Amino acid sequence: MNSEELFRFINNIENISTLPKLYNEINKMIEKKLDVDLIASVIERDQSISSKILQVANSAYYGVKIGSLKQAIMRIGLQNIKNIVLSNSVFKNNINGNMEMIWLHANMTNKIVGYIYKKILFKKLPSIYSSAGLLHDIGRIIIMQFFIKENEKIEVLLNNTPIDKKSRLNYEKKLIGIDHQKIGAYLLNWWDLPLPIIEVAMYHHDPLNKLIINKEIVKVTYLANVMSWRLLQPDKSELKLDEEVLETMNIPVDKFYEKIDGFEM
Repeated sequence: MNSEELFRFINNIENISTLPKLYNEINKMIEKKLDVDLIASVIERDQSISSKILQVANSAYYGVKIGSLKQAIMRIGLQNIKNIVLSNSVFKNNINGNMEMIWLHANMTNKIVGYIYKKILFKKLPSIYSSAGLLHDIGRIIIMQFFIKENEKIEVLLNNTPIDKKSRLNYEKKLIGIDHQKIGAYLLNWWDLPLPIIEVAMYHHDPLNKLIINKEIVKVTYLANVMSWRLLQPDKSELKLDEEVLETMNIPVDKFYEKIDGFEM
């Protein structure tokens, strides 16, 4: 994370996103255990975020109808509110065709991470991991924003090449000079997000890397990442899951697929 090459690369990108002020403000309020009414009053200042929270709260996933922002916050939970604030800022003003697919992928990956913890690992997802799936591909967002021509060329090349976990990374290194994993990890580190989230961005295509400290969440996000793409793009039969990852987690392959078949968005 301290390489001079990476530092120079990031500094050459103009107007790179900063951590949203509202996210920091909510974080501090939660740490101080302030009243939900006060948190709601702060969020209400941002109409875009408020409407997004109400939209999520009224989705089929929660199965209720809510008109109050306070009730929506209580229903969704403060950790998920933080994720909505963060993701809304990351994807804000960038919803074109490809970006919308990345958003769907990130959102689905995040839900599959929680599903794997609950249904396969039989654990409660630690709150510190709650945005791992949502932010794992943030480096791709940066590439799509600031390297438009290179990204378009990468997409063309990928359409003519069998897909594996290294293809996109190799094309990014060749055309841009760095891959989206390192870009994402650097940005999240700059934002001072927790190390597990940074490691997920850095190694979600390389979950067996010996340098990883928070091995479980990186492996789970890797699994969720692959399964999300397989659900979103079922015609991409080349998307293979590295079964060695399951073996290192003591998860039988057949059991994993059986459980994943029960996932519903």
